[in-house]
Amino acid sequence: MNQISTKYDKVEKVINERDPIDLLPHAPKDEYRPEILKIIASFETTNNVNELAKVINEVFRRYSSDTFKRSEEECYVIAKKIVDNL
Repeated sequence: MNQISTKYDKVEKVINERDPIDLLPHAPKDEYRPEILKIIASFETTNNVNELAKVINEVFRRYSSDTFKRSEEECYVIAKKIVDNL
């Protein structure tokens, strides 16, 4: 398994566990793929938890502004788990 897919799998696991828009288990496993790819791309420029939390918040608001209701603190928890797992 290459490094990119391993990173994707780890980020996907965290995002799917936290289910930021409450779509799972009714949606496909790859429902958050566009958001995950944006988060991974931003992770290439920062591994700072606070910065990553902001990115997660912005990405999900951009893709799902009507349904994304997580707080910045919740985004921080997601970001921390991603950083800890990578």
